[in-house]
Amino acid sequence: MPVDNDLYNREAHTWWDEDSFLHILRVSVNPVRVEYIEDILSGLGWDKNGLRVLDVGCGGGYLPEELTRLLSLTTGVDSSRASIAAARAHAMQTGLQVAYRVARAESLPFADAVFDVVTCCDVLEHVDDLDRTLDEAARVLKPGGIIIYDTINRTFMTWLGVIFVAQEFPLTRFFPAKTHDWHMFIRPDELTAALLRHGIVNHDVRGMSSAVNPLHNFWLILKMKWDRLSYREYSIRTQLHLSHDPTMNYIGYGMLEGRDLKKTRALSVSARAFILSNFQST
Repeated sequence: MPVDNDLYNREAHTWWDEDSFLHILRVSVNPVRVEYIEDILSGLGWDKNGLRVLDVGCGGGYLPEELTRLLSLTTGVDSSRASIAAARAHAMQTGLQVAYRVARAESLPFADAVFDVVTCCDVLEHVDDLDRTLDEAARVLKPGGIIIYDTINRTFMTWLGVIFVAQEFPLTRFFPAKTHDWHMFIRPDELTAALLRHGIVNHDVRGMSSAVNPLHNFWLILKMKWDRLSYREYSIRTQLHLSHDPTMNYIGYGMLEGRDLKKTRALSVSARAFILSNFQST
């Protein structure tokens, strides 16, 4: 089942609507991303003032607005023209200076080595060409720059929860048809290897887990379907938090250490051992 990315054009007017399924991303998912990004930048000892950040697949602007408050120099790109229009309109309402452009992740309209940070959140499982997307992210990153990502793991539990329960089963589905394709979900070891092909060494990965267990979550979904729980209330109750369990969603970052393939293959034994130790069990 191919992903229907055009739904972000059709539903663009609902990005900031609390009664939209998209609101779940804003309330349940976006806060943990911001928390993680703050933790990583602080851990690296980077001065947040003046960092140039590019958010790839920005949608209606949830993450760029938070990053602008945090870092001040943020650019967002998305292939959905309607979503970019919604993001620009909301930024104007809030008085935030965010630079938005319509662009595909596989073809970024920027010069080489201009961004300190590239974020790819909830987008890698939607792109047509993962390798081309990561190649473009590496191209626009400055040497030593970082890519921060989050995506969905390809496991039985994500097929059950994200595809069957949330998207296909009539009694529980609340995502539009073809929002996701399970075959496009990415295992952490696969993403680590893909990053490495483009000179990006993965340095961290953490799970993004719901505040409630799967059975409780199933009950909340039923209540939402019965109109006894709003999208906003559901989002608050199921808000994600950082964990050690990448079974469903996971978040991490890698650092650009060189785009020369021979140099990439010659990475230190300790770096490669770190990568293997983190993903052997996933």
